[in-house]
Formats: sequence, C-alpha cells, structure tokens
Amino acid sequence: MRRLVVPVFIAVSFFLAGCMADSKESTEGQSVQTTEARKEPNVKYQKTREPIQVCEIEDFIYEKEETAWIIHDGVKYGTFTLNDVYKIGIWDWNNPKAVNLGIQHSYSVNCGINAASFIEEYKTAVVSADISVISQDGQPLTEYCRVGWSGFSEVAELFEGTPAQDIELGMQPIALDMDGGTRLKIVLTEKTTGMTFDPIYYSSAILGEAIEGQRLHVVDDEVVVQSINGAEYSIEFNLAELNERKRSNRKSAVVYDLKYTLRYKKQPSNSRVVSIFDSFDNDNLSPNISFFIEGDNDTIPLYDSVADALEFTDKGNSFNYVTTKKAFSCGEGFIYKTNRKLESNALAASDYVRVVVDFPEERAARDNAEMLDFNARYLVYQLKLTEHVAPRDEDVFGE
Repeated sequence: MRRLVVPVFIAVSFFLAGCMADSKESTEGQSVQTTEARKEPNVKYQKTREPIQVCEIEDFIYEKEETAWIIHDGVKYGTFTLNDVYKIGIWDWNNPKAVNLGIQHSYSVNCGINAASFIEEYKTAVVSADISVISQDGQPLTEYCRVGWSGFSEVAELFEGTPAQDIELGMQPIALDMDGGTRLKIVLTEKTTGMTFDPIYYSSAILGEAIEGQRLHVVDDEVVVQSINGAEYSIEFNLAELNERKRSNRKSAVVYDLKYTLRYKKQPSNSRVVSIFDSFDNDNLSPNISFFIEGDNDTIPLYDSVADALEFTDKGNSFNYVTTKKAFSCGEGFIYKTNRKLESNALAASDYVRVVVDFPEERAARDNAEMLDFNARYLVYQLKLTEHVAPRDEDVFGE
C-alpha cells in the first residue's frame, strides 16, 4: 500500500473545519468510501484537522459474484466476475508438494469474462487466467491443476458476436493453512496482443463457502449419470491392467486394458436432444463413452484405442480383446472391454491409473448454468493395476 501525505495551508484546514462546524456529528477520523468507489480504482479518503492524507488502496478485494473491471494502463477493457468455487475431492497426484502434505482435495473456480470494449478495438481476443490463493505477503498457496473434466474451457476465445464467455480453472493447495490475510489473485492475459491486465483480488472467504463437488472414485463404484433430457444411466470401471498385446498382422502394442459396465436405468422424459441417445430407435443408449487414462508417473492423457489387440485363452486360442459395441435399450446393461495405447513401455504406470470421463454430448445440450448442475462433472476413477489372468478357453469358445 502506498501512502501520499500532502501538506496544505493552514487557511485551507481552517476552511474545512468551518464547513463542518454545523454538522451534528464529528467527522474527525471518519472513513468515507462510496459504493461507486468500490468499483473504480479504489481510493480511501480521510478528513481530519491535521494535514490531509490521501491513501491509495491498490488491491481492492471483491466478494463472490461482484464484478471487477479488466484494466490495462488505466483503460477499462471489460469486466470479470467470479461465479462460484467448488471443492473437489480429487487432488493433483503429480504435485509433490500437495502429495507430501497429504492434501486430498483441490478447488475449481468458475468465472465470467466480458471483453466487449477490448473486442470493439481489436475485434478478437484470447484471454487466459492465472488464478491462485496468495498469502498476506504475496506468496502463492496454490498451484494450477486439472484433475478432471469441468465442461468449461480454460481459455476464453472471444469475437464481435460473442464478447463474453465463462471459463473454469483448477487450483491445488500446496499449504495446509490458508487462513489469515489470504486472497484470491486473478491475472488475465490476452494472447494475441500480449497484454497483461491489472491483478484482480477476491476474498479468500469464498473458499470456506465452496460448493462440495465430486470425490475420487475407485474400482466398482457405480455412478448414476443424470442427463439433461431426464434419462439416467450408470457407469462403473471394474478392472485395469497393463499388457503388451499382439495385434492382427501388426506390431505389438503396450496398452492399459480396461473393463467397465454400463446400465441404462431411465429413459428420457423431455424433448432435450442429447446425441448419446438415439431418438430414431426408441432412445437406445450408445455405449461409446468418452474418457482418457493417465498413469501415476506421467501426465500425458491417453485417448487412442487399439481395436485389433488380441486376447489369448489358457489354451492359446486368440480373439479380439476390445468389445464390439452397439446401442441398447432401457433396462439393459453390458460389460465392455477396451484399452488405451501407450507410446512406450517406459511411460507405464507403476501402480495406479486414473480414468477421466468427459461428456461432450451433455455439454452440447446444456447452457452454462445447466452445466454447473451436471452431476458427473469431474468424474474420475483411480484404479490399481492388476495382474492379467488368461480367460479359460471353454468360457470363451464353449465346450
């Protein structure tokens, strides 16, 4: 905080005192801060009989859902709003500071960026945000993380027709104690111009009011997904293995093999269109859910499947490991096998993998408020790798 002390002539001091002589209340030492001043670069004034003091408060602290200006070199380019904070029961297992402290949660911050004035001048904008909790002396108490799928982009891409967008970013606590003078610090940067805007600060009390979000799931946990069209289906992951698979007439591949179960529990009850349901075929459910895998010693998300990977029975007979999928009707459920390909065996996890599920069909069908209400945001399974056991020949091919 900078303090500017301005001495004034005694006559001016007497004049100010005379102007306030008829006041029923003494204003000596009174702080005056208007509502309007809260939204502008904030200045606090103090009237006394001593030389006038003007204190410039550089770091005004906003509360949740209050709107702050986006400012660069004194020019207002738009507004920023912190919508909500979520406490997620999933931590960044690649962050050694958090892991060593035993911290098993993270935070997700949903916020809105409106760069209308910037767009008027520059036509487009690509705005990223650096969001962290800082201590009273400015030290970071959190680091960026991405522990799952939120349904929101982490970067705002803005145009003349769409100058506003909501984004969401994760914060991993790296300190056990985040009380006492802490703040949320937001620094916005526009990519095309390289412009970095003035920091924006929000009260860290928001963390104490954080909405409880998803927890980390383990093997055989059944999660019921509630679609915007009223339908319900459940997902559970049942097995994870690390294997080297032979392929049909091609080089072998190192893969994580997975087994998961889908159950279709309730049909749609409204006219909202979600493409995973086939409205032309009795609203049958497609089993092609979207997810990636990452290992406990590597941050690369793995999306690619090896469709021609072979499984061998205990008698050496082979068949395709990956299950052929087709849509199925309400009341049915099926077990599926699939895999995700590693680029190298050296990148293989030592003990665990995480399966991060996303739902692009739900995102396409929902507005922002509906997306925040989606119960399967941040759906993540942590699975222990198990040893492969070859299936019995008679179980696959019969007697």
